[in-house]
Amino acid sequence: MIRILVIAVIALGLGATIGTLQAKWKRRGVVEQFQVASTAAGSGQAQPVQDRVVGIPKLELPDGDTFRFGQMLHGSSMSHDFLVRNSGDGPLTLEQIGSTCKCTVGKLSNNVLKPGEETKVTLTWRAQVVAPVFGQSATFKTNDTQQPELRLQIEGSGIDSFVFEPSSVDLGDFMTSQGATRQFMVYSYSDPDVELSQTQWTDSNSVSHIQLSHQPMEIDPTSPHAKAHRAYRLNLSVGPGMPLGPLSTKIRFVTNHGEQIEVPELEVNGRVVSEISIVGGTAFNAQRNMLDMGTVSAKQGASIHLYLVVRGDDREGFEVTAEQAEANESLKVQVAEPKIFDDRTMIPIHFEVPKGAPEVYYPGTGAGTFVPVLIRTSSSKLPELPIRVRVVVRP
Repeated sequence: MIRILVIAVIALGLGATIGTLQAKWKRRGVVEQFQVASTAAGSGQAQPVQDRVVGIPKLELPDGDTFRFGQMLHGSSMSHDFLVRNSGDGPLTLEQIGSTCKCTVGKLSNNVLKPGEETKVTLTWRAQVVAPVFGQSATFKTNDTQQPELRLQIEGSGIDSFVFEPSSVDLGDFMTSQGATRQFMVYSYSDPDVELSQTQWTDSNSVSHIQLSHQPMEIDPTSPHAKAHRAYRLNLSVGPGMPLGPLSTKIRFVTNHGEQIEVPELEVNGRVVSEISIVGGTAFNAQRNMLDMGTVSAKQGASIHLYLVVRGDDREGFEVTAEQAEANESLKVQVAEPKIFDDRTMIPIHFEVPKGAPEVYYPGTGAGTFVPVLIRTSSSKLPELPIRVRVVVRP
């Protein structure tokens, strides 16, 4: 009995010692040889099973995990090689687990790196959109416990062959008697031999009032457009006499290559007003001359005030009347006493749905679905101003 106990104690001590040594060897990254006490058929000898390498890999990116390419043309492609190195003392494995839809990963030159080895990971991407911030990425799984996931990414901007600053021209409200002027820049990222040869105003109704000119400019090497091949300053002059109302058109640029390359266009927006105009709050759409009174309860009623603004010499003795041919009981339109200021006269126009008004349905969904109101003035320059009113009166 004592002999059995002694053997058991010795076995326990030996097992603990072996466990401690194995843990130390694992931390030091050595090679362990494992054997299991299995017996081959017809043999009473233990069989060796495997050698296991337990060195520790370490992922290193000498050039970083982000490549900033600056600018690239819309529709073009680029590639970049990321360098990945194993600076540990165990093998490093790389396995791609995902990438963004516009970024592809070339075949890895090596997806298992021995200690001290390095490989290239090639990312290729295509700029399918024009955007000031453009980024793509690819993700990999590694066996480095300190970096179990590697994310390689590219950053920059996708630009068109021609870039405008500003990206569109907003003339705002300008009087037909005064016109307007604007200057802006055009940058060409197309082939170096492409030059702007002509500018065209696309609105045939107002082209007789337009003057366009452009001149080459030196490119500032410190500007965001330092990589452009050419730069131009364009001058736009809108002369007096423009037709009243909203302006929405484009300037087309013709190059010395004609239609062989894309024809860039710049949007131009604004509104031509006269010395006489109507202003109001958010319920009034000045470009469409539309007043939206919405849905009104006949029990409560509603009212909105617009102002007819008169500038220039015509404001002396200016007269205004309002006429309407429909919904006279449900919508009352009245002109109030003018308010005179140093540079303008403002004449209030009141639109009211009185309490107890009969039901009407003018939803403003198309022609004939508005209440037409005509503002008549004593000015020969603008004798009539039509206003369309959207209003629905419920009980």
